[in-house]
Amino acid sequence: MSKNKLILIKISLSALMSALIYAVTAFLAIPYAGGSGYLNFSDGLIIFTTIFVGPIEGIVSAIIACALADLTAGAANFIPFTIFAKGLEALFAFLFYKAFKNHQHLKYISCFIAPLFMVLIYFFSYLIMFGKEALVNSLFDLIQGLAGAILSYILLKAFQKIKLNNLTN
Repeated sequence: MSKNKLILIKISLSALMSALIYAVTAFLAIPYAGGSGYLNFSDGLIIFTTIFVGPIEGIVSAIIACALADLTAGAANFIPFTIFAKGLEALFAFLFYKAFKNHQHLKYISCFIAPLFMVLIYFFSYLIMFGKEALVNSLFDLIQGLAGAILSYILLKAFQKIKLNNLTN
């Protein structure tokens, strides 16, 4: 396959996943009590995109989609934290998966470890913005991370027979 065709595939998949992650984040959001944030299912798609399509595509899709979702939700003050939280989540999902890729089951631990980085970054943002409520919001983020981990695991298992990484990397 030509280099130009591979670049076109990567750009197309990044755009597609960015749109899908944005839609899930912005329109399937469940507000936290007190209006200090919202629970969403973006983490599962971010981890899936990063592992299945590629790390650059996952990081770019995560940052674009979730920053736009924050902007749409009127939470522009969270965009810098979102860039770090979702970008690191995607990066660590890829790194852990790659480190354990030769283990049939252990490689999927990345689905469950990566969201912890998102929770940690957002914990600090809540601490800065809300003070004592940081712990409560972080508990919601842990639930969101677990839901995302389960979703990404299911998607990766469902798509494991498709060798897209060989096509795009």
